[in-house]
Amino acid sequence: MVEREARFAALAVVVPVLDEAGEITIWLRHVARLLPGASVVVADGGSRDGTVDAVTSLLERQYHRAQDAMLEDVSVQVVTAPRGRGPQLRVGARQALEGPGPRLLLFLHVDTALTTEATEAIGNVLDDPAFGWGWFDVRLDGPSRWERLIEHLFSRRARLTGRPTGDQGLLVTRQLYLEVGGYAAIPMFEDTDLVDRLRRIVRGRRLPGWVVTSGRRFRQGGYLAVLLRRGAIRLRLLPGDSPQEQTSRQGTPGDRQGPPPRSP
Repeated sequence: MVEREARFAALAVVVPVLDEAGEITIWLRHVARLLPGASVVVADGGSRDGTVDAVTSLLERQYHRAQDAMLEDVSVQVVTAPRGRGPQLRVGARQALEGPGPRLLLFLHVDTALTTEATEAIGNVLDDPAFGWGWFDVRLDGPSRWERLIEHLFSRRARLTGRPTGDQGLLVTRQLYLEVGGYAAIPMFEDTDLVDRLRRIVRGRRLPGWVVTSGRRFRQGGYLAVLLRRGAIRLRLLPGDSPQEQTSRQGTPGDRQGPPPRSP
């Protein structure tokens, strides 16, 4: 455990949340189990369901050693930010980078879970001076054949284009993140905007392993309908058409960040 803690102490994990009181504590325990020694910044976009209180209560229980002793292995901070994943990720990263800070930033959604394979890959790149930024293949958490098809399409598209989505987890060095100016304070396409700026400097790396994200939005909205809608939006991001311009045309997306995935 000591060796793993020493490796992950150079890692900061940033997660944007909005009205995730029932999910954030589960997610924090998950991260603490897989990434002991890491620091975690929870960037809240104005939750009204007690999300911040849930995190505070969890940390207080850990402090009094009543339970959740596992959380002693990670440092957790909560910051508030304007609503929207872009603004929240920007504020969360700024908090994570205060002082000497971490060497590596991992941006995850609250409905995305790591696997042991992904964790090992993170540990390996922490020791790799040539690493700039990267992502993981994604798997959905349901049993449907539709979900197998969708996860294959998402992972294959990212490999071919070098443009992963936030659902796949984004790992980037402190130096490179600061060099490109970090996340833009935009409510949509924030991951595409950051990735496009990273790609201009260095090619991203598909990392070994995978993450598991919730497929609930596909199950609720209809697999084909959601897939076609997302594909149509992505196709509009043509060369010369910035994510900021797309955001102004599309408007602000729905507020809820998403349900947690089933355990991988």
